Amino acid sequence: MREWISSTFSGPLSAIFHPIDRVLAPFGPATYKFFAVGLFAVTICWVMFILKKEYVNLDRPKEGILYDLRLWTLISMLPHMFIYWVWAS
Repeated sequence: MREWISSTFSGPLSAIFHPIDRVLAPFGPATYKFFAVGLFAVTICWVMFILKKEYVNLDRPKEGILYDLRLWTLISMLPHMFIYWVWAS
């Protein structure tokens, strides 16, 4: 099974991840977590401040802070940021 997964997905995934690896290689492993946390932070800022509120909350059932999907984007991404910041080497 492992061989099948490797032979099937290694080509497309290497096409995506090898350029990213080449860009990050000069920085070293110590700075990888800054890039990971920064990517989450940029995504949060994009959803919170750049996307229109009406677009993000297109089909929400009610008005109110608990139904604002921008808030839930922030809440759902904070644990990911914490894990990358604390446990990533």
